[in-house]
Amino acid sequence: MNDTTKNYSTPDMGLAAALMTAGFEIQELQKIDAKKYEFIFKAQKDDSHIKGAISSYWDKNLLVSAYDYFNNTKMLKSRIYSS
Repeated sequence: MNDTTKNYSTPDMGLAAALMTAGFEIQELQKIDAKKYEFIFKAQKDDSHIKGAISSYWDKNLLVSAYDYFNNTKMLKSRIYSS
């Protein structure tokens, strides 16, 4: 995760899908190389919310809808493969 311009980014599709499902908005996808993308999330006024969600994700405590998580994963894959 990078925090250079208050936007948050991750190359981890699972984390990106989880953050989307938790209500955070993706600003853009940035191609890193031929096989990798960075998922960039919009800046938050209070970054403690997204940091808390990321921490909960890695601690295996983030509660999101499995259906929405699956659909967000499919949507991210679709955006990658259509670029």
